Amino acid sequence: GLASALRQLQLSPDETPLVSIQPKGNAAPLFFIHPSGGSVHWYTDLASALGKNQPFFGLQAIGLTGKNPIQTQIDVMAATYIQAIRSQQPEGPYRIGSWSLGVIIAYEIAQQLSAQGEEIAFLGLLDQGPNLPHEKPEDDADYLVQVFGQNIPLDLQELRCLDSENQVRRVLEIAKREHFVYPQISFEQFNHFIHILRTQTEAWRNYHPKSYSGHVTLFRAIEQDHPNCATRDLGWSALVQGGVSVIDVPGDHLTMLHPPHIKKLADQVKQCLAEIKDNSVQVFQTDR
Repeated sequence: GLASALRQLQLSPDETPLVSIQPKGNAAPLFFIHPSGGSVHWYTDLASALGKNQPFFGLQAIGLTGKNPIQTQIDVMAATYIQAIRSQQPEGPYRIGSWSLGVIIAYEIAQQLSAQGEEIAFLGLLDQGPNLPHEKPEDDADYLVQVFGQNIPLDLQELRCLDSENQVRRVLEIAKREHFVYPQISFEQFNHFIHILRTQTEAWRNYHPKSYSGHVTLFRAIEQDHPNCATRDLGWSALVQGGVSVIDVPGDHLTMLHPPHIKKLADQVKQCLAEIKDNSVQVFQTDR
């Protein structure tokens, strides 16, 4: 009922990507970039677990509400988010993080800020390497199976017998039946969400990351199902010149961000930030 009431509000078309998830505290702020889909609600448990003295801001996607066009290039997203970050913190050192698809945007933000002469004190990447986890889909049905097939039962051939709109309707029907999405979600909302997902995925596919002179901290879920998880650092050391610290945290790609696993992740993040404050962060290959 609350969600329904909120949907009746007239939102301003002047979207800002900056979301104050936990704005209070005396510590230097953390800025976490949205994952695929564009929303930063994924980080509410992390912000809470980090405590009331750690300011925590999310950067959500432009176009998330449907008021503005969705951005289609990783470097453009990064430049937009940097403007929002600077509105809150005009100068570095900056503490940047992200999870899932957002790690590649966070990586580009660190590149751009470094090129502007700013210091990146912390670049924390949660359980995602620099490469897309899936091959380019053959068609719309294949894409839907790639995105949702691990969570709900989808039949690729059944979907291919439907047109594009009815493919999405069928996926939404099954997702509701399996309690994967809320029953109040409309077709229009779900279809817009998929449009955002696909636009951002294609932006990543067209992005060519350059080497980074700084240091990266990778928080790696111990329950792995990544196609590229053969390397412990998920492929980051091929790009990162300043070293990659790999820290194991409990859970899988999804559950690592929620109780009960979130406490361990938050503790590790806090330890990394404390090391930065003490000027004792190591910029070479380490494991914890």
